[in-house]
Amino acid sequence: TPNKRKYRSVELSELCNQATVRVKLRKAGSGEAVPTLTNASQEQLIMKAHNSIYQMFNQICMTSNKNPKLEFVYSFIEESIKLEAADCCALLSPLTASVLYHLVRMEPARFPPQAMLRIFDTSSAKGRRNALTGLCLLRNIPPEKLPES
Repeated sequence: TPNKRKYRSVELSELCNQATVRVKLRKAGSGEAVPTLTNASQEQLIMKAHNSIYQMFNQICMTSNKNPKLEFVYSFIEESIKLEAADCCALLSPLTASVLYHLVRMEPARFPPQAMLRIFDTSSAKGRRNALTGLCLLRNIPPEKLPES
């Protein structure tokens, strides 16, 4: 209902605009409770959330069975690739190369060679090395697993 939405938006804005952020314990991926940042700026909170989502992606990708969570990771990467190159690299920078290679091995049809060049920052030596490793991985996959182009 409109009243509930209005109340919720006011409640959310109050939470975001408080001068001090209360210390809360949240469950970390390892199962232990850790305190959140206190008196953190909005930018620090966004960076922490950005890194946390990739920690969650790493945990999701550890299992090799296909499920809706893994589909979300694939969709997130596919949508990120559609962004401009600089934005794509910045957004996907916390994604480890080993996790991406694991995803490529599981479903190579979802990663055309152009995607590898957009995911990794080719202006750095490490980014070029990771992109080339991903391209070699795609090259070595049997043709029946690749999409028809």
